[in-house]
Amino acid sequence: MMTDRKSDKRLKAAEDRIAALKKTAEAAEAVARQKTDENIRLTAELRREREKREQCVALALEGAVAETLKNFTMEGERPREPEIVLVDGHNVIHGLPAKYAKPSGNSGADIRERGRLAQDIARRFERTPQVRVQIIFDGPRHQETQVVPNVTVVYSGGSGQHRADECILERIAFFKREFPEMRLTLVSDDAGLRAKAGKRGATLRGVKEFALLLQ
Repeated sequence: MMTDRKSDKRLKAAEDRIAALKKTAEAAEAVARQKTDENIRLTAELRREREKREQCVALALEGAVAETLKNFTMEGERPREPEIVLVDGHNVIHGLPAKYAKPSGNSGADIRERGRLAQDIARRFERTPQVRVQIIFDGPRHQETQVVPNVTVVYSGGSGQHRADECILERIAFFKREFPEMRLTLVSDDAGLRAKAGKRGATLRGVKEFALLLQ
């Protein structure tokens, strides 16, 4: 009788342990499923973000080509060929300390300096509509604001420390894939970004060289 009771206790303990292991396994499976769903959601969001960027770039290109044909017809002479200029915004501000105050963490002051750079570029290029300029800054949320018809301020969206770099490289890849004959220029002193952009076929300009155009 005593042996039967001991056997029952061991059996009950084993069943309890199996039940506990089953609950642990189910909990782990639920966590894994949740992580998988989250990864799928993030992947879908990133895909939508990239598609949105490519659509914006395509629209900008269409505008540049249309404006070039318009100028050709109105002026009766061959205009400058269409060109896309991508400006590494924060890098330009950092590279011209005599002209722009470096980012200080003061959001109001930093916004003011970004606005000054955008206005300087707009004044230089607004009479050259066949050149489309995109000034790209880091930003947690993708946003594009038109300063003049052919100059746009772009906030990269995404996450990480090099969001603007990734945005610039994505745009270079898109243009070179879809319009390989289009002249594409990057303005930046960032050695790493320049190396990657150069391998993708972009023409490179330094910040000081570009600054001469803004005088």
